[in-house]
Amino acid sequence: MLTFIEKEMFMKVLTVSDNGQTVKYLKEDESYENILKIDTHDLYALVNMLFEQTQDLPELKELNLEKIHNIAARVITEQIYAKLAEFRDEIEPFKEALRLTYDGPLDGVDHYLEQLHNSR
Repeated sequence: MLTFIEKEMFMKVLTVSDNGQTVKYLKEDESYENILKIDTHDLYALVNMLFEQTQDLPELKELNLEKIHNIAARVITEQIYAKLAEFRDEIEPFKEALRLTYDGPLDGVDHYLEQLHNSR
């Protein structure tokens, strides 16, 4: 689990727009875009950021969804947030399962993550 200081070093994958009327998501280039423009590639990038623990998911209350007037933006944000939170909660058990399965010659998940990082 990350400490408060470590969490503050990460950018949030979802954030409230400057005017508070919608939510923005973090793109791979570390800029933010309106949640209504998200596509499959962007979703994959968000999942990857969470898996590699390079970015963090905010608390749902930080997004102030009740203040968002655009119903489509609110619904999309709720659905994306729910799936990202579910995925985030399964990362450590998944890594532990990899460690248990591949511990030894492959050095478990650390080897997998190193290979993943080097393939970019």
